[in-house]
Amino acid sequence: MTRSLLLALGLLATACTTEPPTGGVTYIGADEAAITAIESGASNRGVKVYWVNPPRKPEPTKSGG
Repeated sequence: MTRSLLLALGLLATACTTEPPTGGVTYIGADEAAITAIESGASNRGVKVYWVNPPRKPEPTKSGG
């Protein structure tokens, strides 16, 4: 039992990470201008931003005719 417990804990430890994946992340439909402005403002203050729900581009309004 001890061996299987150590194996399970070892697998669990390798599945956890402290840093999100970096580089090449693109968000479909995201407002890139807003993301860039927020990230640059945060980096000027020494803060790192991790997006969970990035800002979206506003939906085009439908004009009835």
